[in-house]
Amino acid sequence: MVFLFRKFLQQDVGQLTFNKAQMPRKLPTVLSRDEAQRIIGHLSGLHRLITQLMYCSGLRIMEGVRLWVKDLGFSNQGRMWQLGCLD
Repeated sequence: MVFLFRKFLQQDVGQLTFNKAQMPRKLPTVLSRDEAQRIIGHLSGLHRLITQLMYCSGLRIMEGVRLWVKDLGFSNQGRMWQLGCLD
């Protein structure tokens, strides 16, 4: 508005002071270890595997969904690794 008045309408609006709007800080919602284990305990099959991988490795949702078998390092006769974060 000030630009409009000063440049186009060529009217002096005087000395104005502005304060920037402050966005409220949003803290992310984080599950406790027990809450995560209870949720994962209700899952089975592929959903459980993807959720465990996401939780233990810090993957985002789309990173977990887009995983390919070739992305996973299979060793020790087919076992991937121990999911120690859920012990």
